Amino acid sequence: MKLYLKTPLFPLTRINQKFHKNFQIKMECYQPSGSFKIRGISYVCLDAKKKGISHLICASGGNAGYAVAYCARILGMKCTIVIPKSASNYMAEVIRREGADVIVHGDIFDDANDFALQITREDKNAMFVHPFENPLLWEGHSTIVDELKEQTDKPDAIVLSVGGGGLLNGVIQGIDRNGWSDVPVIACEVEGAPKFNLSLKAGKPIYLDEIHTLANTLAGKTVSPESIAYAKNHNIISYLTGDANAAHAVFEFIDDFRVIVELACGASMSVAYNEPEIIRPYHHIVVIACGGSGVNLPLLLQYKQIFNL
Repeated sequence: MKLYLKTPLFPLTRINQKFHKNFQIKMECYQPSGSFKIRGISYVCLDAKKKGISHLICASGGNAGYAVAYCARILGMKCTIVIPKSASNYMAEVIRREGADVIVHGDIFDDANDFALQITREDKNAMFVHPFENPLLWEGHSTIVDELKEQTDKPDAIVLSVGGGGLLNGVIQGIDRNGWSDVPVIACEVEGAPKFNLSLKAGKPIYLDEIHTLANTLAGKTVSPESIAYAKNHNIISYLTGDANAAHAVFEFIDDFRVIVELACGASMSVAYNEPEIIRPYHHIVVIACGGSGVNLPLLLQYKQIFNL
């Protein structure tokens, strides 16, 4: 049983003509839950179902929580999503529509995560689903590269956004399995939450004391240790961009594909739309449009006003 979709790979024709590049966009925004998250999370949820687990618990007011809730509904499992007070009411309602119980606990993600772990320990039939730290989840995300291998020639570079590192870990596993280990991966973050960038420089995961970004799904305080370990043997290039550039890319993406995505997706798409120096050595570039469901028209209009777009 497969709960995610094989997504199309589209050329970014307007930008390719402008910059004389061959950008191709992997449309993970077309997944049933709106983001790439369902790939890895569906692997975890299906495995839990096989093991007799009946209750899935996750701490996430974003795309991971939505993906868990979606999978639980399809699989006929009970689902509890714990979100902090900082999570949007919009995403809480989206998750509730999937039939999940939504518990608001704590001011920040760490508070919600601790409570989710607590209620998991109290229910022998429950399993905690981590948003990004699980080898099975990375295996699911790696299927993106399996599909790319069928859809296109080996690219000169792959561009993606980094939140917790789950997508990055999966893509690295996928390029290794498909013989693309020499393909550079450009790992994009926003300047207000540069946890991977700083961890890469330190050679170990670091924790951010403060986060200053509207790209909520990139706003975690740390990154997977496996992401830093992979960087020792793979060409992973860190790229930082501003919230304004990410927002600009979101609106450009809407113009090209008539699809709305989060600022987190805009961070990676900004590499195509702004053509920073980091991309100039490469011609054939695949950008993973990770998507994101924590965005709607009122929020887009706010971005338009905030960033004067």
